Amino acid sequence: STLLLGAGYFGRRALQRRRVLSDLAMRDELTGQPNRRAIMAYARAQFEQGRQLDVPMTLALIDLDHFKQVNDSLGHAAGDAVLRALALAAREVLRGQDRFGRWGGEEWLLVMPGTGVAEMPAVFERLRERFAATTAAGVEGRHGCTFSMGAAALSEQTATLDALIAACDEQLYTAKADGRNRLAFAAEA
Repeated sequence: STLLLGAGYFGRRALQRRRVLSDLAMRDELTGQPNRRAIMAYARAQFEQGRQLDVPMTLALIDLDHFKQVNDSLGHAAGDAVLRALALAAREVLRGQDRFGRWGGEEWLLVMPGTGVAEMPAVFERLRERFAATTAAGVEGRHGCTFSMGAAALSEQTATLDALIAACDEQLYTAKADGRNRLAFAAEA
């Protein structure tokens, strides 16, 4: 029985280690949000489901405006705090089925199954207001950061998930070119 108890103990520890490693492989260490691998897996699954069931889905790329200036003027710890503040704001305003994942650097991918592109202005405003009100640890006063968002909706003409993401990226560049701290979106991708 001692051998069985020992084997059970080591088996549980191995399972716990695998779970921790799996979580590390799918989570952004800094913010706790899904990393690029995880958000892409979710986006891929929702894209396929949206196409098969003909349900709406909108993606958005989000980029913090002038983020390099935050790191240069306040330091990387402050930049990290701003990234965590945006992640916290997203957790507070997004629905349970929505996923907000770190795309890279200060860019994020937002996957919103069941959401049409016409709903994006309200989503953008809720997230923008919450982010502005969220404190960034180590930054005195309000952080003053803003973000730009480019969104596109799944349509019958959308050939691939990559095409949908490219449409979001194009809209993000439009939002940046139009003055930042704004949303640009395409009705079809």
